[in-house]
Amino acid sequence: MTPSPEKEAPGAFRNGVAFVPERAAPGGNLCAEARVSAQSSWYEGHFPGSPILPGLAQLALIQALIRRRLGTQARIQRLSRVRFRQALLPEAPLRLTVIPKTGGAEYQFKIVSGGEIACSGSLTINLDGLGNAQY
Repeated sequence: MTPSPEKEAPGAFRNGVAFVPERAAPGGNLCAEARVSAQSSWYEGHFPGSPILPGLAQLALIQALIRRRLGTQARIQRLSRVRFRQALLPEAPLRLTVIPKTGGAEYQFKIVSGGEIACSGSLTINLDGLGNAQY
């Protein structure tokens, strides 16, 4: 099972992920701080002895931030211009930023670690069948 960030105590690990509450940002941007525990199942086999956070896990963090803000089970429908620029190590502090585009279903995103952009891109979410988020 893939770990998912939870709505829990700020900074507490749940399923291997710690989210610090989103802070208000200009223009409706979504922002959060996150860390992924070295014991997270996301690191299993990726890579033994030199673990790095898989790209899929990074995208799951972005999706979770959008879900938390919208309170829905929104799913990523399309990705574009995704770039993975640096390896993310276990426990590294991550700053997630998601910028909504016109229409509400399209977003630009980035993950910053150590002052450098680690991952960036654009995505479209599927807003069909919205319900309460279950992380």
